[in-house]
Amino acid sequence: PMNLRLWRVVGGGATGGIIVREGQSLASAQLEERLATDAVVEEVEFVGGRLRYQLHTGGGPVTGWVSLRLPAGKQLLIRSPDAKAAAESVDEGWPTHPLSEEEWEQQLQSDR
Repeated sequence: PMNLRLWRVVGGGATGGIIVREGQSLASAQLEERLATDAVVEEVEFVGGRLRYQLHTGGGPVTGWVSLRLPAGKQLLIRSPDAKAAAESVDEGWPTHPLSEEEWEQQLQSDR
C-alpha cells in the first residue's frame, strides 16, 4: 500500500476537530463526533472539494465526508506525503510551518 493518499487534519484546533457529514452533500446529516485535529485519514473518494475518508490514525468517526477548506479559504486538511513521518515529526516537536533562517538557527541550537 505505497499508493495510499493520506491527509492530515490541520483545522478544528479551537473546536475539537472538524465537522464530518454522512454524505457528500453539505445538506447531509452531521455526525455527532468530529474528526480530531492531527488525525490522519485515507482518501476514499474526492468530489468537488469534499473528501470521503477512512480513518487511519487519530480520533473521530471511522468514515464520513469532510471539506478540505472552509468557505473563507482556511485549509482544514493537508496532503500528508507519509503519515508515519508526519506523526514522528509531531512527536519530535518540529515546526509545522516553513521556517525563516533565524527560526531554523534557533530550532537547530535547541536540538543540540
